[in-house]
Amino acid sequence: MLDDHSSNVESVQSMGADLTREAVEGEKQQMEEQLDDLGSRWDRLTEAATNRQRALDIMLQAAYAFHEKLEPFSEWLDGAERRLAGLEGAGLDVAKLEKNMEDQRVGYYDELNIPVLSKVSVSCEILFCYCSDRVIVLKLHKS
Repeated sequence: MLDDHSSNVESVQSMGADLTREAVEGEKQQMEEQLDDLGSRWDRLTEAATNRQRALDIMLQAAYAFHEKLEPFSEWLDGAERRLAGLEGAGLDVAKLEKNMEDQRVGYYDELNIPVLSKVSVSCEILFCYCSDRVIVLKLHKS
């Protein structure tokens, strides 16, 4: 988007420089100030756009990493849900209830994939930090 306007800015600066050379002294100083202001504003705009693109690239990488880590966790969660759905009811039989509770406790810890969950959590925290910082930066720029 900015690249499309780069030639226009350069053209205006070039024409302005030509006009400044031919201008009388009072107008010359005013034109030079306007051209300097235009150049400064253009530089700030392109720098801000470059910084924004860099930040978006970093956030996109964090989002991809999060989704890559989320997939194995989602698969584990699907399996755990199927396992719980497949458990039979125990009614009022105390022995069956105790066995089901023990099976569920053991199965929960056996199936709980702590490393995968930890990776998802870390990726989520990183992504959240990038997004939170971005929101803060946007709020600061709007003030």
